[in-house]
Amino acid sequence: MWRLWRVLIIFVSLAAGIYSVDDSSLDDGTGSHEDTQIKNILKQILHWQREAVEPNDNENSALPFVTLTYAQSLDGKIALSNTEKDGFTSSNLPMSGPESLLMTHALRSIHDAILIGGRTLSIDNPRLTNRLWGDSQQRYQQPRPVVLDAELRHLRKLGKHRKAMNLIVCCSEKAAASAIARGESSTFHVDFLPCRRKPNGWLEIEDVVQKLYKVHGIKSIMVEGGASVLNEFETANIVDCMCITIAPKIFGDRFGLSAFANVQSQNTKTTQSWIRFNEKSSRFWQLGSDCIFLGQWKS
Repeated sequence: MWRLWRVLIIFVSLAAGIYSVDDSSLDDGTGSHEDTQIKNILKQILHWQREAVEPNDNENSALPFVTLTYAQSLDGKIALSNTEKDGFTSSNLPMSGPESLLMTHALRSIHDAILIGGRTLSIDNPRLTNRLWGDSQQRYQQPRPVVLDAELRHLRKLGKHRKAMNLIVCCSEKAAASAIARGESSTFHVDFLPCRRKPNGWLEIEDVVQKLYKVHGIKSIMVEGGASVLNEFETANIVDCMCITIAPKIFGDRFGLSAFANVQSQNTKTTQSWIRFNEKSSRFWQLGSDCIFLGQWKS
């Protein structure tokens, strides 16, 4: 219930002026109203990307620009989990409208890489490409798909049925050495990127993004989930902006999976601890039947 109250607090804040609405994005005659809204969202993110570019003499510490993006219900659920059977969870469900799907492809077009977790890869088997936005030239220049798969279980589970091409697989140093020795780079047509692991088995997110920048020249990453991956980026405080699609649906707690269920606020009794965005640059847009929140992360 508190998650639903948090959503309502944001909308009340919108009305009170804590967040502002972009009411200047009118159709300029060059496309539909939805296209104009999407272009405004892209324009804002590109502006933040340019702002984030600073001269850095130490390439080892350089970090790419990171956008977290996902769709959620009104009560903050991003997927359904059938916990009564085998724990199966899928984020690949029809939550948002076609206009928001178009926006997702547009967002992919302005990032160098699209990052997901291994579980999302093996369950949803996404292509992670821009197939809907822009002209043929924009669709020719595709982002690199990236997956976090520490032990390579999910990559091997999909095998030759994997849809994502030109994949970078971030895994443990031990798993990468073993896979390369076995010739799996050629077998799966992927690039293995060995990364450090934390004591809990997760890959170190800062090491992951630093190596993506240093080894593959990736300067912007769009993180699409799942929930555990979103939590890891938030916990590591490696986020520049968030683009959240809020669909007019309620899933409930029984089978609904929250985006940030494991995030612990430092002080849950104060509203200052909840709002972690730059209020002056945060915006809401209506896109079809969905509401889009775009916020610049506030460390």
